[in-house]
This record gives sequence, C-alpha cells and structure tokens, in this order.
Amino acid sequence: GVVVGSTLFYPAGQAGYLLALDTQSGCVKWATAANGVRTSLAYGRLGKDGPWAVVGGDGQGNLVAFEAQTGKLAWKVDPRHDNTVPLSGTPLFAGDKIIVPISAIDVGNAMRDTFECCKAHGAVALVNAADGKLIWHWHTMAAAKPLGRKNGKGVEMYGPSGAPIWSSPSVDMKRGVVYASTGENTSPPATKTSDALVAIDLKTGKEKWVFQALENDVWNMSCPIGSPTGGRAPGANCVFAGEGSVLLDHDFGGGPVIWKGPRGRDVILGGQKSGDVWALDAATGKKLWRHQFGKGTPLGGVHWGVATDDKRVYAPISDPGVPADRNAAGLYAI
Repeated sequence: GVVVGSTLFYPAGQAGYLLALDTQSGCVKWATAANGVRTSLAYGRLGKDGPWAVVGGDGQGNLVAFEAQTGKLAWKVDPRHDNTVPLSGTPLFAGDKIIVPISAIDVGNAMRDTFECCKAHGAVALVNAADGKLIWHWHTMAAAKPLGRKNGKGVEMYGPSGAPIWSSPSVDMKRGVVYASTGENTSPPATKTSDALVAIDLKTGKEKWVFQALENDVWNMSCPIGSPTGGRAPGANCVFAGEGSVLLDHDFGGGPVIWKGPRGRDVILGGQKSGDVWALDAATGKKLWRHQFGKGTPLGGVHWGVATDDKRVYAPISDPGVPADRNAAGLYAI
C-alpha cells in the first residue's frame, strides 16, 4: 500500500477490493472493487490537470488507475507486449508519465514437461498518466524463436527468453533516465540483459547502457541448482544443462537505487541474489565497487533490494536453508 496524509491506500488482493483506510482509526473511507490488484501502489497525478490517483497492476495484466479522493476508476489499460506475462513490480510516476515494469512467468511454467519452453521475456513500458496510453516499450531481448530442438518429451523449444523485471525501476528526472534490474534467462541463447542493471532513456525508450553482473545464467524451475550432476536430475525443459549455463538463478530481485554522490557523481546501487551489492557510475554503467556477503542461492543473497541514507547502503541477506558455516543471513551496512 501507500500512505498519503491520513489515508492508507491498500490493495486487498484476495478480497478483490482496493481500500482507502484512515490511518488513525482504521475506518474505511472508501472501498472499490478492483479485480485483484496484485502489485504495490503508486500515487501521483493523472496528467498536469488531472485528479490525484493510485495506480497498480491487477492479476489480468492490466494497469489500473483509481481516483484517490473517491476510489472511482479513472482508466484501465493493458501495457504489456505479451498477454502471457504478469505485472509484478510497482509502477512509478515520472512527471506526467508512468513507468511500468513487466516480468514473466515461464520460469515456473517450464516445470511442466509439455510446456513449450520458453517464449516470454521482461520489458519496461512507459504510458501517459492522463489516460494510460502506451508511449514505448523497452525489451530485455528480441522475441523468442524455435531453437530447432525438442525437449526431453519431444516438445519444441524456444529462445531466448527470460530476464524478467520483477521490481520497481528508479528514475532520475533531471538526467531523464530510467534504471531497471533484471533476472536470469529461462532458455538459451543467453543474452547480455540477464542478471543485469540497465539504463533507459526516459523520452525515447532507447537503451543507454547495460551492466551484466553474471553471464550465462540460463535457468528455469525444471533445472537443478548449480552443477547438473548435483541434486535432482534436470527436467524435460532443462536440456541445455551442462552446455555453458551456470544454473544459479541469481536475479536482481529488487530494483536499483539512485544514490546522489558528491560533486554530481551519482551512483546506481543494486543487490543480487548472489549475495553481491554492486555500485555503478550512473552516467556510464561502469563498476565502481562490488561487495559480496556469502555465496547466495535462488532464494538467498539480496532478495528484495537495498536501502540507503546519505552515507551508507544497507543490504539484507536472506540465505534460507544454507548451512551455518556458509550462511550470511543478516543486515549489513557498507
């Protein structure tokens, strides 16, 4: 949810309602049937002279705007490039525009042996705040094509795929740049945009730079973790195991943070499920430093992002199920 003044706007997803609650009493100011808003909410104005509103993504992949004063539906649009991919991250107001992160679900679908793995990929969309009209898409990769091979059950395979954008991007309005973070590829060939931090021109949607933290992380949930000879055997949609993929699932699960440094040198900070915290030059994407806590896992490392103050970056490390001698779970300051 999001708090504005004395109001908490809360998407009660399972109940199917969007609620405006009084922060002092908990009383309901208004309740609107919202068809399962599943993302966190953003608060902003719908255009220069439009009403103030809360905006979120629903379970059908729509971006939905509700007037903050009344809960009235202002508009509902589908900003996706592919009707199979979900909206997971929080949308972000950027002046009279809204930035929309777009993820993917083939990483889980690949567990089904009959699934044509994999076609979906992540993207960022920009829409007009006034009416939700699409302005541009930035894609993490080109559309998937048949790989000319079949999976272990004889089903056609596709690629490249993956590099979903799970979380909210950041935006520097002065520079006119959107910063986003991506996950792993879900089928080959590996792309330069997986497990990466990226910069996108806010006006045009053109890529400015890409920093890839881990190459060749091609993984889906039919695969084991790490070596294909360790743990469970690869499933039907993991026929590429042992062909160069590191099989680690080391996404950037949380969004990038813009840290305003001295003398105008801004820094992009990102936390990865590898246990790494990365610092990049905002203008160029060049690495400034890296610090790793533990070795990370698909559910470990920095799973939900980092936070900053004027001097430090704070990194929460998850590491569930990691043995004590290698477990780095805790909160760290750099």
